[in-house]
Amino acid sequence: MLAIRAFLATLAPVHNSPRPPELRWPLNYRALMRGWDFLFFGPGTFEPNQQKSPEWNRGAYLVGGAAHCGACHTPKNLFGADRRGRAFGGGLVQGWFAPRLDGADRSGLKSWSADDIVEYLASGRNGKSHAGGPMAEVVLHSTSVMSDADVRAIAVYLKDLPAGAPEPAVIPPPPQDMTAGKTIYDRACIACHEADGSGAPRIYPPLPATPTCKSADPSSTLRIILDGAQTVTTPRAPNAGSMPAYAKQLSDQEIADVANYIRNSWGNVAPRVTPAEVKRARRM
Repeated sequence: MLAIRAFLATLAPVHNSPRPPELRWPLNYRALMRGWDFLFFGPGTFEPNQQKSPEWNRGAYLVGGAAHCGACHTPKNLFGADRRGRAFGGGLVQGWFAPRLDGADRSGLKSWSADDIVEYLASGRNGKSHAGGPMAEVVLHSTSVMSDADVRAIAVYLKDLPAGAPEPAVIPPPPQDMTAGKTIYDRACIACHEADGSGAPRIYPPLPATPTCKSADPSSTLRIILDGAQTVTTPRAPNAGSMPAYAKQLSDQEIADVANYIRNSWGNVAPRVTPAEVKRARRM
């Protein structure tokens, strides 16, 4: 420590001017938080559910408190507060869509087992999906270094969540969109993800039955196509996989077409993506 201090003492001083606050008026007045707290914050302590197991209660405490999963996975209202009655119903964050964590059939965790959730949180991937975007950071810096017991408790709690709000009805994209999308998929995606979308699980994620692909909001799918992806590496899954970015290679129409093909093939069902949505995603 003394050697480090001696080295730092040899460095020339640096003048630093702190950046001014970036919150716009009137959000730069902290007193407004009192009003927000009055409207949306309810203080309290965690009360165990005596009808559930200790493992379930541990998971409920972690998901609702320390892990604050709802910060991303619950939709927000105009004031940035959780929408009442929509807990873990999926939400937008930094240009990505954090999918539903409830038991919804199409875009929730109904098709995932507790073991699938444990593997995903501990390693950043499983046989169904890979962590990307902000979730990759959560896995890398948080869940992958949690104890096995805590990760299992989270999985047990999430698997017990009932399906919340019903999923919207889906009007499939027209046949011409699917045909155009398949042409692009066969040219750019099939080498890694295979003709049937099965990919190479835990290296190149499979596309069928993936909540990200089937979400009503296509933001995460578009983000991955536009920016590419890098599989997070953890001690339990050190091998890396990557996907190139296609923002410069494909037009808005082409990205919309291939997104529609992926989101509506191999048993997937999801709302149609438009070129206008791709254009907005490019600006994120």
